[in-house]
Amino acid sequence: MREEMAQQQQQPRILLTGSVGYIGCCILERLAKTHPELPVTAIPRDAPCEYDVIQEHAAKSDIVIHAGKPEAEKVILSLLHGLASRDQSKPSFFLHLSSNITVSDATASSTSGNEYNCCASAGIEFGERDPRVWSDIDDLPEIRTLPNNHIHRPMDSLIFGAAKKYGENIHTAIVCPPDIYGTGAGGLERKRECRMLPLYCDEVSRQKAALYVGKGANMRSLVHVHDLCELYRLLVEEAVRTIKTGKLRDECWGENGFYFVSNDEDVSMRDIAKAAAGILKSHGLIQNENPRSCTPEETENMIDGSGIALWMFGSNSRTNAARAKKLLGWVPKGPYFWEVFENDLIQYKGNDPYRDFYPENMEPEA
Repeated sequence: MREEMAQQQQQPRILLTGSVGYIGCCILERLAKTHPELPVTAIPRDAPCEYDVIQEHAAKSDIVIHAGKPEAEKVILSLLHGLASRDQSKPSFFLHLSSNITVSDATASSTSGNEYNCCASAGIEFGERDPRVWSDIDDLPEIRTLPNNHIHRPMDSLIFGAAKKYGENIHTAIVCPPDIYGTGAGGLERKRECRMLPLYCDEVSRQKAALYVGKGANMRSLVHVHDLCELYRLLVEEAVRTIKTGKLRDECWGENGFYFVSNDEDVSMRDIAKAAAGILKSHGLIQNENPRSCTPEETENMIDGSGIALWMFGSNSRTNAARAKKLLGWVPKGPYFWEVFENDLIQYKGNDPYRDFYPENMEPEA
């Protein structure tokens, strides 16, 4: 026992925020299974923890994984300040969770990169297909200079800035998953759920019909939650290797450390709505087996009225995980979206306080 404890003390130390969320819980489970020798300190949620405590934990860590809210600026700054206060003779790593919504074609209608607002009158063709697929290699120069009204862009910009400021000592990576599906880690009282599908189901229940925007031809990239967590495992292993060997691969970190995490399956919202209508009717949850097309103006007022429904149901957000595949050997192996869609849809239960995201004024009581 003493020998095991001594070996753990010599291993790089990991700090994980958002560890009871849909994503964070899966990351924690993956690291526990694949690298039980790595000591992990887990902070459950962003809010209850004082910022100075977060900073102290980060100062004692070699690898920090922020899997909490992407817009939690004070938490992110506390983590970065903690890493910056460490012994600078040893490298440290910061993995930040963002989202590929930052390259959504609906972004131009937003007024703030920290708010999920979207306006139907912005001149965007919601429900139309955009053929563009963003690459985290070929398009990275453009991604680095996106304006700050793009969702998550202010925090992504902060991380890129930290890479320049602390580049010799803090090596950063931004992880940008698309819509995530699949049942997450178990072992806790509640089922772990993604954000897009529960919010869609909530609105279908209110509308009493499956829905899409306009033609419903807009396309979304996808990833299974276990494949997303596999990328985190690979990034942690890359960080540990660097700490132990002193050999840093610049192409993996800093200004190059930007990772889309999409599998090769894009789906249209019309196809989702058609499938959802049939499944929900067969289970007696709605009566109408025909999905309904909604106008952008109708959709803007759905969920909490902020326009987030336009982002989720009416925009295109398509990405290619070129960097993870090329540099880390990441290969998505989880089941395809359609293989688990019915299971995810039917097993959904609302008002889950462990869900990573709720629109403003819809946060449940824990």
